[in-house]
Amino acid sequence: MCELDDQPAEVVVIATGCTKLGAMNLRGTGYVREDWQVVELTGALPNGLIVSVPVRVAGLGGYLLAKATALRNRSKDKDYYDFAYVLLYNRAGGPAQAADVLRRGRLAERIPTLTTLWREILDRFGNTNREGSIAYARQAKLAHPDSDAALLRQDAVAAVADFVEALNLGPLQ
Repeated sequence: MCELDDQPAEVVVIATGCTKLGAMNLRGTGYVREDWQVVELTGALPNGLIVSVPVRVAGLGGYLLAKATALRNRSKDKDYYDFAYVLLYNRAGGPAQAADVLRRGRLAERIPTLTTLWREILDRFGNTNREGSIAYARQAKLAHPDSDAALLRQDAVAAVADFVEALNLGPLQ
C-alpha cells in the first residue's frame, strides 16, 4: 500500500526502478507510514542470481487501522475479508493478541480517538446477518469453495468482537 497525492486513488503504482513490484495507492493509509517494519525479500533474477532487498511493509497495527478505515470508506468485500482474516490468522496469535499489539504499538494513542470507527466496525460485524460477516464469508468462499459459509460468518463475528473488546475501550454505546 502507498498513499501518493500525485497519483489516482486505487491504482497500482510501480516502484521506481522496478517492472513488477507495485503498491496499491489508497487514500487513508497514513497509519502504515507510522507503523511499519523492514523485511528482506529474496528472489532470483532472470540470470539465476539470487538477490535480497529490504522492503518496508505494514506493521500489524498500521495494517489493521488502514483496513478499518477502508471498511468505512470503500466497504468492498475484500476489505471486510482482509480485516477479519488478519484478526483470525495474524502472527501475534489471534484477535485479542492483535489488539494487544495495537495497544502497545506506535499507534496506541490513536485507538481512543477512533471510537466511532470501532463502533461502526462492531455494528457491521454485529451478527452473522450483517454486511461484514456476509462479505467475509463470500470472499473466503472464493478461495475455499468447500468452506461452510455459516461457520465463516461466525468466525468473523467472533474475531471482530474479541478484537474490539481487547482494545479495552469500555462501552461503545
